[in-house]
Amino acid sequence: MNRLTSILLGMLLASSAATAQQPAKVTADEVYQQRFTTAGYLRRAGAVCRDDSKRTIDAAIGLVSGDDMKAFSKSFPGKIRAWIAEGKQVFDIDVRQGGTRPACEAAMRERQKAEETGRR
Repeated sequence: MNRLTSILLGMLLASSAATAQQPAKVTADEVYQQRFTTAGYLRRAGAVCRDDSKRTIDAAIGLVSGDDMKAFSKSFPGKIRAWIAEGKQVFDIDVRQGGTRPACEAAMRERQKAEETGRR
């Protein structure tokens, strides 16, 4: 994963976790974008990487499976599709820039963060 991607996904997950503690600093729309973008990233990684792909896809689903996320998704399907596509594109860029193995290794680290965020 290139440095920019790592920073982007790290900020997305960190901001999402911080929102649970300090909701006034991040808008709901930002939380949804962060989670759906990361879910798209992990869904693509789950499709490409052979290392525990079910767990990776489950982590992606866990990020967006709450009732509020489902309601937002039904209300704004176009936004959701765009955010998920953005996350998939980030993973594809990582593969093109550094190769499949490094991209998958980075995705597994992001999966761990997503699993921790999804449990909150």
